[in-house]
Amino acid sequence: MPLLVCLPYLPPVQFFAWWLAHPGPVQLEAHEHLPKQTYRNRCYIKAAHKVERLSVPLQHPTGHLPVCQVEISYRERWADVHWRSIASAYGKAPYFAYLGPAVHDELYRRPARLWDLNLALLSVCLAGLRLAPHFVITEGYQTTPDPAILDYRHALAPPNGLPAGAPGYHQLFGSEFVNNLSILDLLFGQGPSAQGYLHQLNLFLSQKV
Repeated sequence: MPLLVCLPYLPPVQFFAWWLAHPGPVQLEAHEHLPKQTYRNRCYIKAAHKVERLSVPLQHPTGHLPVCQVEISYRERWADVHWRSIASAYGKAPYFAYLGPAVHDELYRRPARLWDLNLALLSVCLAGLRLAPHFVITEGYQTTPDPAILDYRHALAPPNGLPAGAPGYHQLFGSEFVNNLSILDLLFGQGPSAQGYLHQLNLFLSQKV
């Protein structure tokens, strides 16, 4: 069944579990209005003493532009903050050296629009997961998509976690596992094994249906 999703900023792990479970072209919603309290311009990482939220500041975030036209604000040096936080949290992770430079480069390209930043980072993450970048971008907004399409556009909303009992993986900090963080948490820690974890997560989620 085709999958229709939003385009988050450095998406949570569950986003890529869905992607893996639907190998056909994934539809990325480009024409929705930007919701409040959304993964579309924020992500969550696990720092030494807390879960840290990283938010991309936007120009006119409460406006009525399609998400593909929403512009990033560069009045603050937010990319420096994000990169320092990511490097501090994951600099000693086993696979940081392999993927970190690509994430760094995309953060500092200074794209005008949030959509372009998210799409570039999505490509980096898909390459790290060894998942095919099979997606199409919607040409207009449909309030009620075709019933044959699995509409997950609003299925991710922070700080939603995974159901109790979801499988875990080794995290760099702390003894308590925190699920559904940014995919960076999984990729930097697990590297080539990350896709295997997504398979485990999909198996777990399928048993919860």
